Amino acid sequence: MVQLPDGMSRDEALAALRQRRRVVTQKIANRKRELRALVAEVQSLETELAHIEQGEDLLSS
Repeated sequence: MVQLPDGMSRDEALAALRQRRRVVTQKIANRKRELRALVAEVQSLETELAHIEQGEDLLSS
């Protein structure tokens, strides 16, 4: 049995939990979106670095 906070009905507790779940789910989605953007940025920078290194190699030889 779940212990309800003082003065809170079962329906109120359930509504509060569902609201918190929505907030947490949205935060997770936002963080995943941010991570995907960071991964894309890192991949782009790695590609740029590879091109720079190739240019250095060509100019050095």
